[in-house]
Amino acid sequence: MGWYPKTGATWMGRSLTPEEEAKMPVREPAKASSEQKATNDEKGILRLAGRTSAMRTSTASWRGVSSELISGSMNVASGQTEYHYLCVQLGNLDTASNWVETVLTHNLGETYKWNTYDNDEGGWSYYTDKNTPINQFDTYVIMLDGTRDGDGWNYDVWINYNWVRSGHLANLNVQAGLQKEVYSNTGTFTLDSTH
Repeated sequence: MGWYPKTGATWMGRSLTPEEEAKMPVREPAKASSEQKATNDEKGILRLAGRTSAMRTSTASWRGVSSELISGSMNVASGQTEYHYLCVQLGNLDTASNWVETVLTHNLGETYKWNTYDNDEGGWSYYTDKNTPINQFDTYVIMLDGTRDGDGWNYDVWINYNWVRSGHLANLNVQAGLQKEVYSNTGTFTLDSTH
């Protein structure tokens, strides 16, 4: 379990290792442009060409998001797409000021992994390796429970009906979104025709 002392937020899983953290992009919900740069790597700046597609609510009138998604192959290849992410998000997505997300990653040379991200309560957290087939539905739920404490409105995250993490969002009525991201060191992307 993880615990963020400042807010008391807890979650299941473990913190990412420095090596895993270096492979994760700086989180920012997609803007209108599908072209973006991500930076990470504490030894220097690693610039990645990225493509993002997003589907999101246009108004902040949601208190949760629940989705059944099939990941498909999420293809990666050396010199092409090296980092592939499938995200379910809830929060202030247009302003990128406060949000939480579940992220299924498939990085070059790694297994598929489920992670969570909260931009102001602990950042990245590894949950577990994906243990379901890539052609099977996985269920993702992020819900505000309608209660508030000194740190904000309480939310919970579930993946395949297993509780993963809790934390806080600044607002009770927020946006919900689905986002797919691919990153490449070369600007060349792997063909991935699965739906």
